[in-house]
Amino acid sequence: MLAVPVWATSPNPSAPSDSDGAWALPLTSSAVGPMVATPSTALPAPNWGNLSTGPVGSAPPSSGTLVYDAADGYTLWIGGFARNDSVVQTWKYGAGQWTNLTGTLPVAPPTSVRPAATFDASDGEVVFVAGVGGGAELTWGFSTGGWTNLTAPNGSVPSPRQAPGLADDPACACVVLFGGLTNGTYRADTWTFAAGNWSEVHPTVSPPGRASAGMAFDRSTATLVLAGGVDAAGPRGDTWTFNGTAWSPLASAPAPPGIAVGANALAAVPGGALVGFGGVGCGAAALGLCNRTYEFTGGSWTTIGSANPPSARPGMELAYDAADGYVVGFGGGLAGEEADETWALGGPLSAQLSVTPTTVQAPNSTTITTRASGGYGPYAYVYTFTDSEQAVNCPSQNRSSYVCVLDLDDVGNRSMQVAVTDGAGNTTVAPGFFFGVPPFTAGLVLSAAEVDVGLPFTASVVTPLAYPGVNFTWFGLPADCGTVSTGSFSCTSSLPGSYAIACTVVDAIGTRQTTATVALQVHTDPVVGAWPSRIAGSAPLDVGFTASVAGGTAPYTFAWSFGDGAVGSGPSTNHTFDSTGHYLVWVNVTDAVGWTTAAELANPVAVGAPLVATITAPGTLAPAPTAIVLTGSASGGEAPYDLRWTLPGGTNESGTPVSLPLPSPGTYAVTLTVVDAAGSSAQTSTVFTVVAPNGTASGALVAPPLLESVGLSIAAGAVGVVAGWILARPRRPRPTPPPRERVYPDRQ
Repeated sequence: MLAVPVWATSPNPSAPSDSDGAWALPLTSSAVGPMVATPSTALPAPNWGNLSTGPVGSAPPSSGTLVYDAADGYTLWIGGFARNDSVVQTWKYGAGQWTNLTGTLPVAPPTSVRPAATFDASDGEVVFVAGVGGGAELTWGFSTGGWTNLTAPNGSVPSPRQAPGLADDPACACVVLFGGLTNGTYRADTWTFAAGNWSEVHPTVSPPGRASAGMAFDRSTATLVLAGGVDAAGPRGDTWTFNGTAWSPLASAPAPPGIAVGANALAAVPGGALVGFGGVGCGAAALGLCNRTYEFTGGSWTTIGSANPPSARPGMELAYDAADGYVVGFGGGLAGEEADETWALGGPLSAQLSVTPTTVQAPNSTTITTRASGGYGPYAYVYTFTDSEQAVNCPSQNRSSYVCVLDLDDVGNRSMQVAVTDGAGNTTVAPGFFFGVPPFTAGLVLSAAEVDVGLPFTASVVTPLAYPGVNFTWFGLPADCGTVSTGSFSCTSSLPGSYAIACTVVDAIGTRQTTATVALQVHTDPVVGAWPSRIAGSAPLDVGFTASVAGGTAPYTFAWSFGDGAVGSGPSTNHTFDSTGHYLVWVNVTDAVGWTTAAELANPVAVGAPLVATITAPGTLAPAPTAIVLTGSASGGEAPYDLRWTLPGGTNESGTPVSLPLPSPGTYAVTLTVVDAAGSSAQTSTVFTVVAPNGTASGALVAPPLLESVGLSIAAGAVGVVAGWILARPRRPRPTPPPRERVYPDRQ
């Protein structure tokens, strides 16, 4: 039960609302109870809840009326007609309990057909109108737990009638009566009751005559609202407002079909809204009974999406019970089929937990279902069990119903409970249980999860001795395994692919179970490819080798043979060939199921003699200025060769021979680099000293830095020294030539 009873916003997106999302403000009129606090945020839409059966021995609900006695703080149900009763039955409802007051009251109104009642806020009492037929309409008041006859002995009073509309109108500080049924005539007269007297109002425009129209005061427009009802043609579908003197139709707000079939079929709730339920004329059947919940606010009707509504019916009486904080609904239904149920809209949250079937053999399943009602908005569900194992097997789901599959150890009684929380934070707990009988289990075992085509595998179903399998139906096998009806079989498949194998087993007592699915992968035979990083070069030659595998069953092992007695492993490896020759390389690949495939390189690896670069120069150098011709050659490696020269001053030449001018006395360095067809390289350098005509040398060395020797061969008289690539162009002084001698400029 909510501590703060406040009406909630409708989930209908077109429904009007305040800027803060909550509908209107709390009521202060005693017609709906004392002022209540408005929450900072709007509550969700209220849900229906079936509280209990109606009062035992009551008159038919369709002949009674429901009203909230704000002065006494409880809801009254006043039975209007019962064949064996001389007076109406008076019951009160509060805190979920009905109490029959009839036998404790010294006086009470006589029984009548379809009476009407409302709470008169001005006088602080319930006004009850009973048409007994043949005489004047009787008016009674109920306050402080007792009845008082208010019928005026003199003066104008409404004529006797059944099912008039009746409601308190705070705007005129009076009670308003409209229409009703008298001897088959649907009346359209309007009366007001104030200070104990009735007065007829004669507006220029009035609603068409009708009976069983719902009437309630709409605080959002400060007008009295009349909706629906019935006349000779059937349910009415119009809405009217009354301002104390005149009626006005609301053409833009037609009433929901047949909503108001009862004087108190509309209830005013905190926030200024009116609520109604059910009626006739909205379904496909002849009478079209409805079980929709409607709300009227801001001059328009909307449908409230409330959970668990009562069954379709006309004539349910409604009253907002301010003491309990929800709308109470009672009765309703067709003649002879009246319901004596008590319902609440936005009332106490309740839940029932059931398990179907209650007795179940593991590992079969049972369905856990919760029926929640009352409270506000959507429900949240948390299921708990008495033992931790059960909580693992059937983890809680935030659903009203879910399937629980029993585990093999779930034998015996298993108690559980569900905690249901509504959108307003209210929580209720409901218990439940089920019984687990000893389980029948069946498992599936494969001899291998992966095989190559042409290799056999075995599948077997394992069941306990107490429940042996007597029937087997297999699923997911390779097509060439054929139809299998035994609990164990062997198959050699030639169809590669992925298979999900399971078996449905029926045991000796008729329990059926399908095993867990087991995956089988049938691979094609492995295909191996291998290649080297290079196929030729001079010794020592380092070569990288790589192998790839398609098909087969991983993981794979690799065994390499390099043709020179050495071996290697892994999908990638390196090997250095130290001797010249041609070497045939191959690799053996074995997969996880033992299938071995070999791959051989398409060409052998050719290893030649080491590459050697040679410079040939003249044996005698003339004094400067002079010039020489250098010849380069190579041996070993793989022909053809590419000869590249680095000459003094940073000049580069290629090919052989090359001419080298020596214009000035000094020391000159030359480097030859040879690259063979396999990409190997060799290098050699030499240094020349040129003297002046007087026989002396001058000037700095013009050469790249010296490196290790790679085999120099020059003519006699020359000095051979190995040099590396020129890292920076050397700077040398420009000598002054002797007089009358010809000067050769530096060659750039």
